[in-house]
Amino acid sequence: MFKVISFDLFLTLADLDARVPILWERIFEKPLTSEEINAHADALRACYMPHYHDLYQPPFQTMEKVFYDAFVCYFGEIGCDADPVRATKIFLEEHNRCPIYPDARRILERLQGKYRVILSTDADLSMVGELLPQIPHEMAFVSEAMGVYKSNAESAFFREVLEKTGVQPEEILHVGDGRPDIIGARRSGIPVFHIDRKGKGLPADFGYSPDYRGASLDELSELLGV
Repeated sequence: MFKVISFDLFLTLADLDARVPILWERIFEKPLTSEEINAHADALRACYMPHYHDLYQPPFQTMEKVFYDAFVCYFGEIGCDADPVRATKIFLEEHNRCPIYPDARRILERLQGKYRVILSTDADLSMVGELLPQIPHEMAFVSEAMGVYKSNAESAFFREVLEKTGVQPEEILHVGDGRPDIIGARRSGIPVFHIDRKGKGLPADFGYSPDYRGASLDELSELLGV
């Protein structure tokens, strides 16, 4: 049925949560409690989320620009004189240092020789340069290199994926944790496996339903018979 398995990167294969405490402690140059780390992360998210949907349409903005603007906003709100350029650099660096989930290592090994594996990520090249060599894959589709994000209304991201892999939509399975993974793939007619590691589910009014879902990539292994 499927010939190609397309994987999102962060929080699907790469454990970004493992680097979040380190990221914030590097930015503020001191130890932080888990409560402080969560508060910083939530507040930064509140600064960029109102503008996040703007990423889906032209003109293209890099993640570096998005998070620089968010740090300027957040540091201004809390009256902090931290350097947003430095904070953004740390943010991008720490993405590269994410460990690969154990279940991701297992399935990537099991897929070898049975399915073509590609990576499809909304990221800047500077966020993934050190990470990509750790993951066996045929092709990597990175939003900065493509000039478009996965949730683009014209499905430009996944159209390029289909064109370059040379398969039909029903012959590729996209695996991801985020809403853009589901929206972008489903708009393109590509089946989706929603990896929901924390069991949060999707809002009732989300509008798009994944074809498959699981809390672990081991469940994807069972689905694919590997």
